Amino acid sequence: DAAWKEQELNKAGSFCLRDFHAEDVELQDFFQAQGFLKIRLPDTHVIDEINWSSAGSLLKRFNSRARWYLKDNVLKYQQGYTTEIVAQPSREDIDHWYELYKNVKEKSFDLNTFDLPKKIFENMVRSTCCEILQLRLDVENGQSKVVAVTFNFLTASNNYCGLIIGLDYNYLKSHAVYKQTLFTSVLRAGEIKADKMFL
Repeated sequence: DAAWKEQELNKAGSFCLRDFHAEDVELQDFFQAQGFLKIRLPDTHVIDEINWSSAGSLLKRFNSRARWYLKDNVLKYQQGYTTEIVAQPSREDIDHWYELYKNVKEKSFDLNTFDLPKKIFENMVRSTCCEILQLRLDVENGQSKVVAVTFNFLTASNNYCGLIIGLDYNYLKSHAVYKQTLFTSVLRAGEIKADKMFL
């Protein structure tokens, strides 16, 4: 009853409950009787043994074919990007990041059924556990623009967890913005000496 009251109070069209054991048939039956749908979440990608501090030392972990792929699809675009860790964002920064997030949300129909409220972004900015990485791309005439953002959490057990990503899809193919953002986040996990990274 409390969940339905909360939904009504916030005028939410839908809400998501997650991380239940798939084997719990009794709980599954209960939720389905309440009108919930069971949806399998995507696989979690975990990187163990983080022992790199640079792109060069990260590349050594891969075989030659994978290194060629990374060089051809990620690293050749890297020099046009600047990575910034933002600790004191402006209102305009948060507004822009929210729009980048919504770009991704609008293209991901399997899991994202409703917009996250902007308040979540405002709260994450204030959290000491949250690290915000933004990627700025040199576009033309000496100008640059923020084309990607990731909100990452460093847990008490020293795990680096990517939570939210926002992208400017105008640079998806021409500058590999998605691949560049993932690679930058993985590099960052090594820089801060995280034990594991969850993507």
